[in-house]
Amino acid sequence: MPYHKGMAVNDSSRGELPRLSFHLGPDENDYSLELFRQAEPAQVRADHLIRLLNPRRGERYLDVNGGDAIVSQRLSRNEGEWVALAWTPSAVELRQRFMAMVHLFQGLPLPFETSTFDAVVMTEIFHRVPDPREWVTECHRILKPGGRWILEVPFFRPFSPLRPLQRRLPAFYAGGEFRPGFSPQGLFELLKVGFDVHAVVPYSRFFLTLADLLLQQAVRRARYRSDSHRRIRRLYAMAFPLFRLAEGLDRLCLLSRGYRLAVLARRHVWRDRSPLGRFLGQPAAAHVIRPIR
Repeated sequence: MPYHKGMAVNDSSRGELPRLSFHLGPDENDYSLELFRQAEPAQVRADHLIRLLNPRRGERYLDVNGGDAIVSQRLSRNEGEWVALAWTPSAVELRQRFMAMVHLFQGLPLPFETSTFDAVVMTEIFHRVPDPREWVTECHRILKPGGRWILEVPFFRPFSPLRPLQRRLPAFYAGGEFRPGFSPQGLFELLKVGFDVHAVVPYSRFFLTLADLLLQQAVRRARYRSDSHRRIRRLYAMAFPLFRLAEGLDRLCLLSRGYRLAVLARRHVWRDRSPLGRFLGQPAAAHVIRPIR
């Protein structure tokens, strides 16, 4: 079935497809699954999301992923019915190879009825949206009562040795505003009008995060070369032993906390818990979103 912009595509009748391939970023070239099996940070990310989600047969899930499709593929192999929301036509076509229903994001509100999903899994995108409060409202709308929202975001630290690297990567910007992530308290304040936070799990310690940021920077430079496809394949092949070394070094840093957060929140009846918000006629979340310099 041909893909048309803005529509969901059911791929169940296509039969067996060629080897899966995955992209490195919006509207870029596709790369093989074998390449992304070497991307240790993506594998670690998927493991944490699946553990918090605890997929169950008969439930319906929405995958909202602004990053590597390998995470979406790992999620879709679990129990439940999966629907994907992708950000570019190329990302839609990519996910059609392993997910039955894929939608192209065209702004809020999302093209789903109220109380449609048992869980929403959102990764590599929440810290990059212009107004996270709008997504809190929208995820509350499309989730069933008691539904789960699994979030994955960078862990914001006021002082971080990795900040110079983060500032050089588009993945840490929402529009023109630098957005290096959220603190656990900031997420709690943002979500509490519609969700109870049940778990906040830091992961990806210093050396693994450093290796991932360096790889992202190298890949970004390689995309501007005429032989970018070959160069990026080589970078990922070289990064695999570096990731393994980084994991080993991180095990020696017993006091180090992770640089990313995996969060489990459950939907409750919408209520404003902020006296200041009630006084001003605004939700509590409006008072915790501030630009980060």
